[in-house]
Amino acid sequence: MRQMAFDILEKGMMSGKDHTEVNDVLNKISDTAGYKSHGAVIDFDEANALGLKVSFLEPSDLLWRRIWLLYCLYDYDMRLKQLGKIFEGNKFSIGRPA
Repeated sequence: MRQMAFDILEKGMMSGKDHTEVNDVLNKISDTAGYKSHGAVIDFDEANALGLKVSFLEPSDLLWRRIWLLYCLYDYDMRLKQLGKIFEGNKFSIGRPA
């Protein structure tokens, strides 16, 4: 999993950075002393400070509103169906009980 996370960072939000920088960020975001859970939020300022390529979207932005709606729909369904996890794939979604 660590290699997969490294590859995703290196090809995405940290493209153009050297291996040491990518490893440093990976160490920071995977350290349980800093982030207590997988679901911990890293906001724009923190992501920017980590050296990740991020864009800030105002809440009035159409893309931001669509992402927020999707989040709310997932949250609603998860509570309604008492799900703890949802796994998304190219062909299907799987919900697992809490």
